[in-house]
Amino acid sequence: MGKREEWKCSLCEDQSGIQKREAGNKKRVRGQGLDRLQSLRDGKVICPVINCHLQLEGSFDRKRLARAVEQTRSYVPELFYSYDKRRGCFTENHSEKIRVLYPIENNLPRIAGRGWDPTTGPQLRIGYRQEGKMTSLVIGMTHFISDAKGVLTYISLLTALYNGETPPFKPGNTRSIAFMVHKTRVGPSTCQEKQVVRQNKNSGLPGKNGGGLFCLNMEMSSPQMEQLSHKAHEYGATMNEVFLAAYSRVITRLYGMETVLIPCPADLRRFGNFAHVLTVANMTGLYRVAVEVRKEHRFTDTLQQLHLEMLTQKKRRRCFAGLSLLQRLGGRIPPALLKYPVRTGYPSVPFSYSNIGVIDGEGVHFRGCRTRKCFLTGAYRKAPDFQLTVSTYQNTATLNTVLCGNDVRRRNAARVLSLVRRELLDWIREAEK
Repeated sequence: MGKREEWKCSLCEDQSGIQKREAGNKKRVRGQGLDRLQSLRDGKVICPVINCHLQLEGSFDRKRLARAVEQTRSYVPELFYSYDKRRGCFTENHSEKIRVLYPIENNLPRIAGRGWDPTTGPQLRIGYRQEGKMTSLVIGMTHFISDAKGVLTYISLLTALYNGETPPFKPGNTRSIAFMVHKTRVGPSTCQEKQVVRQNKNSGLPGKNGGGLFCLNMEMSSPQMEQLSHKAHEYGATMNEVFLAAYSRVITRLYGMETVLIPCPADLRRFGNFAHVLTVANMTGLYRVAVEVRKEHRFTDTLQQLHLEMLTQKKRRRCFAGLSLLQRLGGRIPPALLKYPVRTGYPSVPFSYSNIGVIDGEGVHFRGCRTRKCFLTGAYRKAPDFQLTVSTYQNTATLNTVLCGNDVRRRNAARVLSLVRRELLDWIREAEK
């Protein structure tokens, strides 16, 4: 064995290099309405974290990564602050040890969220593991500061700095959605959306809490994705609607329901002018979709129903519903009182869904490496909750769920993923007959 490399960095595990901030006045960055929303709903998960998993092949330099992370401070300083739930703001901690980089082998639970307290430490953690020419990275960020799109935006900033390139963003981070909320006129609820209250008592995924942490994946290959895309185009539907239709059909069949409520996230950035603007922020609204699936319904029937419902909700800008009230009340009333409008506007249901969309290959490219795999996960869910997360990289879709609990939950979760994939493949074969 050779001599162990001495690696001193303010963001790594080497205690001799851990940085302590100078004493002085603490800086505070005011949170936005959607940040406060996450703080009121984090009891359903072990820690509200979004993780991006990367598998790299080639010559990867951890020291260069640490320097790049350090450079991102000037763009997104809030990432290294703690989150004050009571005040709804990010607070600089001068005396806290700032540790961001962890070896995956001994710290996977920390990266997943166990032992990660965003109210006392940074909002960012990066796990790494190197085996020969292969490097695994898990870049995690709390939901208090960002949504999935914001995580990918940060990674594109990080890779630019790692590669020695000029980032396509100016220093500074845009987090406010107030101007979009104020200028957007929200239409009335749809008939299906009004079923939210009645469908808020689904039992959820069988199993108990405790036990291990599970990250389960199923993949749709590039040829299969091409066939799905072709079929979706034939029916005038989006790939998001295709995945949501398959998921809804599986859940209703498995758990004896005729109607299931599945909130569908929507990226609000597309309603504003955010070209070349850094937005590590929560900018995600929700479409509240109640899907009815009867025994006689074919896949195309469910898809058509979903497509018409999504068209109506998009036309009425229903993804902004409740945001105006949340924006006005956030920071003005105590969190305990804010829970009531949050429960009404953002119902907590056991089955949730998130489609990250297509991941830009340029945004996850580290110089000297080839990115073999990339997918995102949500937070590790407690029983009885379950979330399906879909992300697509190089035309390969990853169906993912992360959860904690016993082996019963793991088996049931794996079954849901397998059945969703089979539902999609059966639709392709059905169309070929």
